[in-house]
Amino acid sequence: MGAHLESGGRVLSKNCHARKGDAAATAIVAVVFLLLTTAAHAQNDQDLGQALGNALGQILQNAIDQGIQNGVNRSWQKLSPEVQDCLASQYNIVPEQYAANGTSANDASVKQYVKECKRLTAPPPETFEGYSRDESGAFARTSAGLSHIGSRYVVHILASDIGSAQHDALLAGAQRTANTICTGDYSFLRFQFRDRRSKSTRGKTTLDALLECSVDSDPVTSASSLTVAELAKNVPGSDQFDMHSAVIAASFDKTFTTIETLLKQLGAPVARADRDKGTMVTQDPGSNADNREMYAVALDPESATTTRVTFKVVEPARSSTSSADPSSSFNDREAANWRAAAFVASLQASVRK
Repeated sequence: MGAHLESGGRVLSKNCHARKGDAAATAIVAVVFLLLTTAAHAQNDQDLGQALGNALGQILQNAIDQGIQNGVNRSWQKLSPEVQDCLASQYNIVPEQYAANGTSANDASVKQYVKECKRLTAPPPETFEGYSRDESGAFARTSAGLSHIGSRYVVHILASDIGSAQHDALLAGAQRTANTICTGDYSFLRFQFRDRRSKSTRGKTTLDALLECSVDSDPVTSASSLTVAELAKNVPGSDQFDMHSAVIAASFDKTFTTIETLLKQLGAPVARADRDKGTMVTQDPGSNADNREMYAVALDPESATTTRVTFKVVEPARSSTSSADPSSSFNDREAANWRAAAFVASLQASVRK
């Protein structure tokens, strides 16, 4: 059966070409016939030249008119059936009638109605909890991400590796891939669905995602953790707050400078800093006027382009909460961990600029 269909397909293809050739030959014959008929009725050379010119002009005009009409027809055919139904039901604009009258869907008299029907029939915008959509169509994480703070690394996932055209299926496949790649917790930093316009994936929706993986480690035993603990030891209750660590994809100097700037933006300017030792600490939360949290930070260069940042966030005792502060619904330790996650996310974003 397969061989028969294949053979039939080849014969059909040849027949189609034959029909196209017949049509072209017929058109040529018609033109020649018209010219000969015109010449036969001409009385002299001058009449013959004028008659041939008129005939060719008419042929050219007919071709132009047909091209214009084809363009008008295509402008309506490009509209989805939903948009066409909307135009007919809402505005009494029947595409077939307007096309027959030579009015394009791009004509000023109907363009605004076409635009409105496209808006009315458009599917609702796709949303994912915890993510916002930017102008490029990518979904970026709005929360700090992983609740467990530790060393991180980022993996780039391409949807073509997953091989599905449905958004939910693509994300499910990406999660399966994440479970394989990441030994610890993971969170998607950013993802975007794309129509990859190549011969191999034409017409397929694909997923392009950045996956953040955590590395299970115990930063408390590191020398930097001891340094951080020493920096925060004079703050009452500082030993009750968690130690955090993250590897930042930037040089030591860039990371150090970026952290100073970031802490200032967070309203916790650095009180003491030692670039040679790679340490910095903000004001004691009990003594600063704004009653802000304290950051104690130690930096270690792991390579020319990566720096490990070990730090602790110490929350001040709060007598009241403010709904404007996202951490206000947490207890002190949870609030500190929330700030630590936000600090890591902001630091990673800042060094990429």
